[in-house]
Amino acid sequence: MFSIRPENQDDAQGVRFLLEKTFNRPQEANLVETLRARDMISLSLVAHIDEQIVGYIAFSPVELESNESSLKILGLAPLAILPQYQRQALGSNLVEIGLQQCQALGYEAIVVLGEPTFYHRFGFRPTSLYSLWSSFDIPSEFFMIKELITGSLGGHSGVILYQPEFNLV
Repeated sequence: MFSIRPENQDDAQGVRFLLEKTFNRPQEANLVETLRARDMISLSLVAHIDEQIVGYIAFSPVELESNESSLKILGLAPLAILPQYQRQALGSNLVEIGLQQCQALGYEAIVVLGEPTFYHRFGFRPTSLYSLWSSFDIPSEFFMIKELITGSLGGHSGVILYQPEFNLV
């Protein structure tokens, strides 16, 4: 059985191990460490079994490049589950709890670059439906957004900009 809790500073090594093992490269772990050092992670959660971190999710500020925008939006990235614990509801639980906590913190929307079949079940929809676009050159169906406050995206359009560190991943 797993538990989910906020990440704390003692989790850094376990999170790095998890990210490197899950993605088979160091870029995501480096990203998280850099964002953490810059105090640019608004919310991060770990899933653990006993003392082992087996899942991780982070949310960091993104910006809508638009003169009229004052939306409070976060980007969900990364989401990682150790391979041997995938397909056991850990990722879904991390996303659901993360979205609830982001809403409680007053954020209006969450963007994610990911697999549509996974994220649609949480209410994410293509950003193009809202005239919002990614600054990354990616197919539009993989860049999605979820309103945490109904109607908050109405009347907004433009390009979503991630923190510059995301360009290194």
